[in-house]
Amino acid sequence: MTGEGVFIWSDDAKYEGQFSHDNRHGRGTQYYSNGEKYTGNWINDTITGEGVYIWPHGDKYEGWFNSGNRHGRGTHHFLNGDNYTGDWINDTRTGEGIFTWFDGGKYEGQFITGNRHGQGTQLYLNGDNYTGDWINDARMGYGVLIWSNGEKYEGQFSVNNIHGRGTQLYSDGSNYTGDWVNDTRTGQGVFVWGTHTKWAGDKYEGQFKENKMHGRGTYHYAEGKNYIGDWINNTMTGEGMFTWPNGEMYEGQFSAGNRHGRGTQLYSDGSNYTGDWMNDTRTGQGVFVWGTQTKWAGDKYEVQAHLDTSFGNSIIFTESNVYRTHSVLEASRIYGKIQRFIHISTDEVYGETPSGSN
Repeated sequence: MTGEGVFIWSDDAKYEGQFSHDNRHGRGTQYYSNGEKYTGNWINDTITGEGVYIWPHGDKYEGWFNSGNRHGRGTHHFLNGDNYTGDWINDTRTGEGIFTWFDGGKYEGQFITGNRHGQGTQLYLNGDNYTGDWINDARMGYGVLIWSNGEKYEGQFSVNNIHGRGTQLYSDGSNYTGDWVNDTRTGQGVFVWGTHTKWAGDKYEGQFKENKMHGRGTYHYAEGKNYIGDWINNTMTGEGMFTWPNGEMYEGQFSAGNRHGRGTQLYSDGSNYTGDWMNDTRTGQGVFVWGTQTKWAGDKYEVQAHLDTSFGNSIIFTESNVYRTHSVLEASRIYGKIQRFIHISTDEVYGETPSGSN
């Protein structure tokens, strides 16, 4: 058969079109017994060239074929409303193309065997968008993810998660640059608080775990204070050093953000205290030395703070010691008529009193 003709198979399949040497060759339409239909070019009895293929369930492909496969450039319209326009190799989406979802999502970029693979941009239904590397239909490699609220991440991804090294810009003006594990700030990094937060201008450099300051790190306060030391779950806990802009410094143990345990405090007036702390107060065994800029310069106070009711007004001494060592001295001068402290040990006071006093 050569020329124009119609061929009908026993299963009711039918071909109408051109033939050459008994083969479908040229332009023609094939009606398949399963309801599929193809109209287009044929070469030596195979679908090769440009044509339109329609499936009985409603899918439709318009484009190029080779040996019966979608191959070259073409558009596939899916029954559910999805569409793909782009390159095909051996019946798979491979090469450059655009895939649009019926709900409004859109991907433009590279494909391999039907998956987003290579470089591409994904626009999501919720307004988010991603531009970067893809592997096997997942965000993998380097890319930029922008959220609909204006937040932005630029860096590494793994299996759709922020993973590796990258920078996140937050909607409140904060930013983080550092390590990520499975969408969380984990590892080494730097976090700077934005202008729309109550910590505006503060900066933390150090270790993170699951979005929290955890491990070793340095916190710079906008007003000039600094902390270098250990962190647990966003709180200063462990060993560390805290400095104030007026020159004061504490070095020692912390718990839940407070000086707690053993430590040394250097004060701006030259005084210093080394000893026990509890919830940010000098409580326990310690030594306080008054500085050169105080009227008690050179005085030294050694005590274990506790309550002893064996002598009158002892509560005044104890409470003062817990909250302010200077007040201990003042209270002692008033109530004990002691002119100058030399040394105080547990329950014992040594000093000089005015002549004739009781």
